[in-house]
Amino acid sequence: MLELIICCLGVFGGALVQGTTGFGIAFVATPVLMLFLPPTAVPPIMVLLSLVNNTVVLAQARRAISLRIVIPLILAGLVGLPLGAWLLRSADPRAFKLGLGILVVLFALLILAGFRRRVRHERTGLAAVGFLGGVLHTSTSISGPPVILFLANQRVEKDRFRAATIAYFFVMNLASIGVFSAFGMLNRPVLIWAVWLLAPLVLGTLAGVWLALRVNEQLFGRVVLIILILLGLALIATNAQAAPIALHS
Repeated sequence: MLELIICCLGVFGGALVQGTTGFGIAFVATPVLMLFLPPTAVPPIMVLLSLVNNTVVLAQARRAISLRIVIPLILAGLVGLPLGAWLLRSADPRAFKLGLGILVVLFALLILAGFRRRVRHERTGLAAVGFLGGVLHTSTSISGPPVILFLANQRVEKDRFRAATIAYFFVMNLASIGVFSAFGMLNRPVLIWAVWLLAPLVLGTLAGVWLALRVNEQLFGRVVLIILILLGLALIATNAQAAPIALHS
C-alpha cells in the first residue's frame, strides 16, 4: 500500500507538470515507478498513462498547434520508436539515461544563461530531435529533452511550444502502444498498474491545465529549463553508479 501511495504521488506530480508545460510526466513519475517496478514494465505503463494525459491537454491546446513544427517531429519520431523498443530489450537503459542526464544539464544551463544559436534549417533540426525522441521514448520513457531543448533554443512562444510537445507525445504514445504490443510488453500487471494510477493522473492533469492559463511567457520559459535541469541531475544521480556496472557486465 505504501508503494502504491508513493507511485500515485509521483504520477500526480508528473501529470501536474505536463498539464502546465506540455511535458514532464515521465520526468517526474518514471524515477518514482522505477523504485518499485521492473525497468521493462515502466515504459509501457507510462505510455498508457501519458496517452490519457495527452488527450486531456491536447483538447485544451489544439488551436495553438503549428503543423510546420509538429509534422517533422512526428514523422521522424515514428521511425525511431521500433529502435528504442529493441534497445529496451537488448541493452541496459541506465547507460542511456546517464548520458542523457549529462547532456540535458549542460544544454539547459547554456540556454538558461542566455546562450542560443538559432538553427536555420529548422525542419532538419526538428526531424533530428524528433527521431532521437522516438528512440528514447520506447527505450527509457523519457523522450522530451531533445525536442524541448530545440524548441527552447528556437524561442517558440509558450502556446505553440506547449501544443507542439503535447501533440508530439500524443502520437508517440499512441504508436508506442502498438510497438509494445508487438514486443509482448503490454501484459496484465502493466494494465493493472495503469488502472491503479489513473485517478491521480487525471487529477494532476486537470490541475496543470488550470495552472497553465495563469503562467506568463517569461516565467514559462524559465520553469521549462529549470525542470529540465532537475531532470538531468536526477538521471545522473540515479544512474551514475549503475551504468558503469552494466557496461562492463
